[in-house]
Amino acid sequence: MTIKKTLYQQAIQDAIINVLENHGGELPEKKVCKLIGITPSDIPWGHDIGWARCLQLNQEMNLILSRRSNIYE
Repeated sequence: MTIKKTLYQQAIQDAIINVLENHGGELPEKKVCKLIGITPSDIPWGHDIGWARCLQLNQEMNLILSRRSNIYE
């Protein structure tokens, strides 16, 4: 992975955590993407990323902050 791509992913990660912290810790994935101007495929995934992607009863995905975020401290 290039440094440019790593920095881009870190910026997206920080933006997602910021949006979730400012909206009660949970939002639909589509709304998060709309707020920061990305697509769902741009969202970085991995171990200890800062949020979970959860399927809701309405068949839409929500992003939910993990407990490692400052919102729970």
